[in-house]
Amino acid sequence: MNLKYDTSVLVTENRKWTCDFTIEIDNKIYWIEIDGMGSSRRKPYFDKSGKPINKKIKFYTDNNYNLIVISNTDFIGDLKELLFKLEIDLEDEELEEITRELWKY
Repeated sequence: MNLKYDTSVLVTENRKWTCDFTIEIDNKIYWIEIDGMGSSRRKPYFDKSGKPINKKIKFYTDNNYNLIVISNTDFIGDLKELLFKLEIDLEDEELEEITRELWKY
């Protein structure tokens, strides 16, 4: 498996939006946003039916990005769950390294 990750990746030059981090596995990129505000956000990312209402999130979905939003309330648990869903099996040291790097965001 060829796993790469990066932080603060430019999403669109036009708006200068950046993504918290990306994970690339075998040439497929997953764009990951960390929702640090959750329910206290004045305008949520999604409406009650799951449609994006945030402009940046809407840009991702309208342009067919592989977007995943995770919370920072259980960042490590959500990250582990995400890696499991993507069938990425990391050694404890690798998981600690990627968590330490991505937790900054």
